[in-house]
Amino acid sequence: KAEAQYWAGNKAGAYNTTYNAVIHNMERFGVVESELLGNNAKTRYRRFFEIRLPGESEFTIADLMQQKYVVMYLQPEQWNDMRRYNYSSKTNGITYDGVPVYTVTTIFNGKGTAIPTVANSNVEYSLRRPYNLYEPYWDQPDSYGQNAELSPNAWIVRLNYDPETEDKYNRGELERLGAFKNPEWLKKRMIWAYNTSNKAVSADATEWK
Repeated sequence: KAEAQYWAGNKAGAYNTTYNAVIHNMERFGVVESELLGNNAKTRYRRFFEIRLPGESEFTIADLMQQKYVVMYLQPEQWNDMRRYNYSSKTNGITYDGVPVYTVTTIFNGKGTAIPTVANSNVEYSLRRPYNLYEPYWDQPDSYGQNAELSPNAWIVRLNYDPETEDKYNRGELERLGAFKNPEWLKKRMIWAYNTSNKAVSADATEWK
């Protein structure tokens, strides 16, 4: 709902929906503000919102999707979200509404007070690719960007087919699709991940697979 509100131009609604969703998710794990004991616990709870969701005027699609990632952690739908947003981060130079979606900019730097503050929550981390898993197939020229470290083609967007059955019983269809024994097939976007809405802006002019 928050995502739909955001792209419909209702940023206030999107912010409130996201804020309340985070509260409900915390409560799901037994973190209820009114039941917290001690000032430190209450301060940490409130500080989280001051740092990560400070207000409607500063709210971005990155804030929304990062909190959605936390709320839906380990759910398969997360991969759909990341593919829909083309793994948007400073690493590949893709932005939505002017911001890299999966680049976190408010990580506690570990300095000063033991309780994070807005001032010392200034470490940045961008989504990265596990090079050790990709190098045999993905170390290709069009996987690297000029204005960003990597291009939009540097991430997996499909699951590999089952070679035990598909090769044997469905080879003709695999060949028709161009998937048969072709690692490049894993880079070909799902039809709903193309930038048909023009919401995505890429740092490089590399043709998206």
